[in-house]
Amino acid sequence: VNTKEIELPRGLIDAVELFEEDTELRNLFGSSFVTTYAAIKRAEFETFMEVISPWEREFLLLNV
Repeated sequence: VNTKEIELPRGLIDAVELFEEDTELRNLFGSSFVTTYAAIKRAEFETFMEVISPWEREFLLLNV
């Protein structure tokens, strides 16, 4: 049993940065794949953040 605690990233961008920095994953998947995958995930996140969610619309925009 591994008693070492693992702290998981709290958000997608933190996870992508950790993924990019992981030497073992770069060796396993290849540097090109890791770089491309990280760029795609960042672009997806940026696109997602451009959308105003129903919660934001209801609780933020209507209360201004």
